[in-house]
Amino acid sequence: MYKMEKTDILTAVLLSIVTCGIYQFYWLYKLLKDFYAVTGEQNNNPGLDILLCFITCGIYYIYLCYRLGKLVAKAQVMYGLPPQDDAIVYLILALFGGGIGSLVTLGLVQNIVNQSLAEAVDRYYGNPSNGNRQ
Repeated sequence: MYKMEKTDILTAVLLSIVTCGIYQFYWLYKLLKDFYAVTGEQNNNPGLDILLCFITCGIYYIYLCYRLGKLVAKAQVMYGLPPQDDAIVYLILALFGGGIGSLVTLGLVQNIVNQSLAEAVDRYYGNPSNGNRQ
Protein backbone atom coordinates (compact mmCIF):
# COMPACT_ATOMS: atom_id res chain seq x y z
CA MET A 1 0.00 0.00 0.00
CA TYR A 2 1.44 3.38 -1.02
CA LYS A 3 0.17 6.93 -0.84
CA MET A 4 1.55 9.72 -3.04
CA GLU A 5 2.10 12.97 -1.22
CA LYS A 6 0.47 16.16 -2.46
CA THR A 7 2.65 19.24 -2.14
CA ASP A 8 1.70 22.88 -2.48
CA ILE A 9 3.59 24.02 -5.57
CA LEU A 10 3.92 27.69 -4.61
CA THR A 11 5.31 26.78 -1.19
CA ALA A 12 7.79 24.34 -2.75
CA VAL A 13 8.96 26.94 -5.29
CA LEU A 14 9.35 29.60 -2.61
CA LEU A 15 11.25 27.21 -0.33
CA SER A 16 13.50 26.28 -3.24
CA ILE A 17 14.30 29.95 -3.86
CA VAL A 18 14.78 30.84 -0.19
CA THR A 19 17.08 27.85 0.41
CA CYS A 20 19.10 28.56 -2.75
CA GLY A 21 17.98 25.33 -4.38
CA ILE A 22 18.43 22.95 -1.46
CA TYR A 23 14.70 22.35 -1.09
CA GLN A 24 14.48 21.73 -4.83
CA PHE A 25 16.65 18.65 -4.44
CA TYR A 26 14.51 17.45 -1.51
CA TRP A 27 11.40 18.02 -3.63
CA LEU A 28 12.95 16.03 -6.49
CA TYR A 29 13.88 13.28 -4.04
CA LYS A 30 10.27 13.04 -2.80
CA LEU A 31 8.86 12.94 -6.33
CA LEU A 32 11.32 10.27 -7.43
CA LYS A 33 10.63 8.19 -4.32
CA ASP A 34 6.87 8.40 -4.96
CA PHE A 35 7.15 7.54 -8.65
CA TYR A 36 9.59 4.68 -8.07
CA ALA A 37 7.18 3.22 -5.51
CA VAL A 38 3.97 3.56 -7.52
CA THR A 39 5.50 2.32 -10.78
CA GLY A 40 7.12 -0.69 -9.17
CA GLU A 41 10.68 0.47 -9.82
CA GLN A 42 11.76 -0.36 -6.28
CA ASN A 43 15.38 -1.03 -7.27
CA ASN A 44 15.96 2.61 -8.12
CA ASN A 45 17.43 4.82 -5.42
CA PRO A 46 16.38 8.51 -5.34
CA GLY A 47 19.23 9.29 -2.94
CA LEU A 48 21.74 7.98 -5.44
CA ASP A 49 20.00 9.99 -8.18
CA ILE A 50 20.46 13.20 -6.17
CA LEU A 51 24.11 12.34 -5.47
CA LEU A 52 24.70 11.79 -9.20
CA CYS A 53 23.22 15.24 -9.87
CA PHE A 54 26.00 16.76 -7.77
CA ILE A 55 28.77 14.48 -9.04
CA THR A 56 27.94 15.28 -12.68
CA CYS A 57 27.55 19.03 -12.00
CA GLY A 58 23.86 18.98 -12.94
CA ILE A 59 24.01 16.91 -16.12
CA TYR A 60 22.27 13.98 -14.45
CA TYR A 61 19.59 16.39 -13.20
CA ILE A 62 18.68 17.13 -16.82
CA TYR A 63 18.28 13.40 -17.43
CA LEU A 64 16.13 13.09 -14.28
CA CYS A 65 13.76 15.76 -15.59
CA TYR A 66 13.31 13.66 -18.74
CA ARG A 67 12.95 10.50 -16.62
CA LEU A 68 10.25 12.13 -14.50
CA GLY A 69 8.20 12.70 -17.64
CA LYS A 70 8.48 9.02 -18.54
CA LEU A 71 7.60 7.96 -14.98
CA VAL A 72 4.53 10.22 -14.98
CA ALA A 73 3.26 8.64 -18.20
CA LYS A 74 3.96 5.13 -16.90
CA ALA A 75 2.14 5.81 -13.63
CA GLN A 76 -0.81 7.34 -15.45
CA VAL A 77 -1.20 4.24 -17.61
CA MET A 78 -0.82 1.92 -14.60
CA TYR A 79 -3.53 3.72 -12.62
CA GLY A 80 -6.07 4.14 -15.40
CA LEU A 81 -5.43 7.74 -16.42
CA PRO A 82 -4.81 9.01 -19.95
CA PRO A 83 -1.02 9.17 -20.39
CA GLN A 84 0.61 12.56 -20.77
CA ASP A 85 4.22 12.01 -21.84
CA ASP A 86 5.87 15.42 -21.51
CA ALA A 87 9.39 14.03 -21.09
CA ILE A 88 10.74 16.03 -24.05
CA VAL A 89 9.18 19.24 -22.70
CA TYR A 90 10.79 18.62 -19.31
CA LEU A 91 14.12 17.89 -20.98
CA ILE A 92 13.99 21.15 -22.97
CA LEU A 93 13.00 23.12 -19.87
CA ALA A 94 15.93 21.64 -17.93
CA LEU A 95 18.39 22.18 -20.79
CA PHE A 96 17.49 25.73 -21.72
CA GLY A 97 15.61 27.03 -18.71
CA GLY A 98 18.36 26.58 -16.14
CA GLY A 99 17.22 26.66 -12.53
CA ILE A 100 13.88 28.23 -13.42
CA GLY A 101 13.22 25.55 -16.03
CA SER A 102 13.97 22.86 -13.47
CA LEU A 103 11.57 24.44 -10.99
CA VAL A 104 8.91 24.66 -13.70
CA THR A 105 9.45 20.98 -14.48
CA LEU A 106 9.01 19.96 -10.85
CA GLY A 107 5.96 22.21 -10.59
CA LEU A 108 4.37 20.63 -13.67
CA VAL A 109 5.01 17.12 -12.38
CA GLN A 110 3.69 18.04 -8.93
CA ASN A 111 0.58 19.54 -10.56
CA ILE A 112 -0.16 16.21 -12.23
CA VAL A 113 0.32 14.43 -8.91
CA ASN A 114 -1.91 16.92 -7.09
CA GLN A 115 -4.69 17.01 -9.69
CA SER A 116 -5.16 13.39 -10.64
CA LEU A 117 -2.42 10.90 -9.93
CA ALA A 118 -2.53 10.97 -6.12
CA GLU A 119 -6.28 10.26 -6.18
CA ALA A 120 -5.86 7.49 -8.76
CA VAL A 121 -3.21 5.79 -6.61
CA ASP A 122 -5.43 6.24 -3.53
CA ARG A 123 -8.36 4.61 -5.34
CA TYR A 124 -6.17 1.74 -6.48
CA TYR A 125 -4.90 1.03 -2.98
CA GLY A 126 -8.16 1.92 -1.22
CA ASN A 127 -6.59 4.81 0.72
CA PRO A 128 -8.63 7.77 1.98
CA SER A 129 -7.99 10.82 -0.21
CA ASN A 130 -6.76 13.37 2.29
CA GLY A 131 -3.36 14.09 0.68
CA ASN A 132 -1.28 13.04 3.70
CA ARG A 133 0.96 10.04 4.17
CA GLN A 134 -0.12 7.36 6.58
